[in-house]
Amino acid sequence: MATIPRTENWRTGGIVPAALAAGSALLLSWNLGVRSLADFDEAIYAEIAREMTRDQSWIILHFNYTPWYQKPPLLMWIQAVLFELFGANELWARMPSLVAGVGVVVLTYLVARRYLEWTPALLSALILLGCYQFVAAARFATTDMLLTFFIYLQVWAYLRVRGGDDRFWYIAGAAAGLGIMTKGAAGLAGPLALLLASAADRRLGATLRNRKVWMATALTLLIALPWHALAFAYGGQSFLDDYVGYHLIRRATQPIEGHQGNALTYLAYIRNQFFPWGYLALFAAPAHAYRWYRRGDGSAVLMATVLVVLVIYTVVQTKLVWYILPVYPALSVMAAALLWRAVVGGRIELALAAAAGALGALYIPHQFITYPRAWAYGYLASVALGAVLLRVLRLPGTAVFITALTLGFFAAVSIDRDIPLYEPDDLAIVAVAKAAHDGSHHPLGVLINDKHVIRDTPVWPNVLWYADRPLVTVEGATLIPNVSDYILANRPVAGLHVVYVRGDFAYATEAPAP
Repeated sequence: MATIPRTENWRTGGIVPAALAAGSALLLSWNLGVRSLADFDEAIYAEIAREMTRDQSWIILHFNYTPWYQKPPLLMWIQAVLFELFGANELWARMPSLVAGVGVVVLTYLVARRYLEWTPALLSALILLGCYQFVAAARFATTDMLLTFFIYLQVWAYLRVRGGDDRFWYIAGAAAGLGIMTKGAAGLAGPLALLLASAADRRLGATLRNRKVWMATALTLLIALPWHALAFAYGGQSFLDDYVGYHLIRRATQPIEGHQGNALTYLAYIRNQFFPWGYLALFAAPAHAYRWYRRGDGSAVLMATVLVVLVIYTVVQTKLVWYILPVYPALSVMAAALLWRAVVGGRIELALAAAAGALGALYIPHQFITYPRAWAYGYLASVALGAVLLRVLRLPGTAVFITALTLGFFAAVSIDRDIPLYEPDDLAIVAVAKAAHDGSHHPLGVLINDKHVIRDTPVWPNVLWYADRPLVTVEGATLIPNVSDYILANRPVAGLHVVYVRGDFAYATEAPAP
């Protein structure tokens, strides 16, 4: 493997990763529990974990106290253990994503460190922390950050194998199995990226002949197969229909639940969710590929990871923004490498960094203009004026000046955009669901008596979580047998007495007899 001259010591080898872990944990955990669990996925997973602690059904998952076969259980297992130890609430529901997010930050540094000096490797991790979607996912109780952690654990293990230690195939195999247990077929992205990287590095034949690779594959199967076999044994055709038929085959072959797009959908998502760093990635990715092709710096696995994730989800017909979370650590490493080479004298890299800065200042998606436009104009004016003055006065440091300004501007934009993620929300439906929480676990009715309100505000998972009662739903305004209280749109229903109203929703009980 072609690598940089090693300058690792106890400072960069231990202190930097430890500092990154501590700093990112503090940043990502701030006010972690102040926002209510969101529909749909976040509240679904947390509710499944809570029901798991009550009925002790660790194989067949349950949602609203009925079998649920849509995803493997690893995230919910972890949440359920945390709920048993510390109580079921928003903080502990999100803790697995937070810890995985911190792990991804550290792995990003360690991966970058395999072929970059420690300073640009550190910059890689900091750029990742400037990614809006990454920060949001690390504070969101879903499977995507946990899957991303296992993918990059495989990437890091692959680079250690390329460094000469075949034992790291076992770590890659275990991580692949855990990735499959996190998100099913999506967990195959990691092994596919490693195979593609092996081919690009002209090592595929040697890889497939390596006994440790096949032992690692056996470890993957040992981790992933038992639950799938047991779930099929218990669930039978229902498991196949839901887990395989609907959430794998149908999701891949047609848009479901209105989540559709085209071949450019995920490029737009990267621009929007990685804004403004996505503009750096736009130039950094091809520059990275060219450098790998000409110099063989051992970084094919980064390109392979991005390509596999983008190709898989571009082919899959159901488009969801969080599917492509695993591309951001690799793109952050590429962006940091571009900036660093601009600083140390790369003229082409400096021109690309300046172009990315100009795009970030001028071509701003309208929905993301949350900061004064004067920031953008001030940045452009400062870059132009400073570069001219440095040239006229024949002073060194033009590249450092332009790069530092670009970093500062991009960081300010990122911070401004991330601030709302740390603020409490105030959802009317959550307040109404909390009003319906009485500790009884008796069924709670949900009357869809105003389809406009119900359609515009998906209520089921977070109502179930915050009311903490089984839900029975019905369209119209007909009362449900053996159900005495209801959540409904804020409009009169014969036979019900409204006791709490918030926004468009109400909590009501059967009116007392006259």
